[in-house]
Amino acid sequence: MRRHHYKAFDSSPGSVQRPIVTPAASLRLEKFSANSGGVTWHDLTANANNGTASDAAIFADFNFDGIVDNVQVAGVDPSADFTKDWSLVVWYKRTIPGLEQSTIFDTRTVPAGGSAGGYTLRDNIKATPPAPPVYDNFDMSVYNPTYQAPDMTPGTNADWRFAVVTFESGVGWKSYAEGVLFKTLNTANINGAGSPLRIGTGTYNKFDGYIDTVRVYPRLLSVDEITRDYNAGKVEHP
Repeated sequence: MRRHHYKAFDSSPGSVQRPIVTPAASLRLEKFSANSGGVTWHDLTANANNGTASDAAIFADFNFDGIVDNVQVAGVDPSADFTKDWSLVVWYKRTIPGLEQSTIFDTRTVPAGGSAGGYTLRDNIKATPPAPPVYDNFDMSVYNPTYQAPDMTPGTNADWRFAVVTFESGVGWKSYAEGVLFKTLNTANINGAGSPLRIGTGTYNKFDGYIDTVRVYPRLLSVDEITRDYNAGKVEHP
């Protein structure tokens, strides 16, 4: 039986050397797709849902300073729609020590005359001064008064992390850390729709560290897809 190998890089002549990831994302912002001479982070999908950075210097090394740096995506992507299934993928690396709550993504919105919608994805650092940070976690705050989903991934250090959150409409959430299922949270609640994705800023403190490879899929990724994407991305995020 012939085995199919999952390549880590596209090696075709003249191609940009980049990790091959699961295709058909509805939003795909990769480090190499940014305009280092400007503020544009180009969406590699046909949707052209580009991000605009607050500071062009972000795209020199993708280091968000935790003070002013952030990226605003132009239009709404599937991760703001809680009536359908979707998957959200990111590589990130915190500055440690740093602020206790550091926002990675935010779609929170309060429409006129309506209830709060969207969510915040943040990374928390918990420490007992003067000891160094001993635990941090990736958690999701969902802006529905009856539901929140804390501690979406296990504790870690200041290394690059690969985090995936999937939402199955009417069922609930799953989170993956380094390509492995970490937590399942079932809820029948449907949250209000969110606003266009904000990267590195939102309800809590701005992100202090590195963010790369932001992808959204209009479906649930399989465990196999998530694991392979993690293994491919490790080459770029050692």
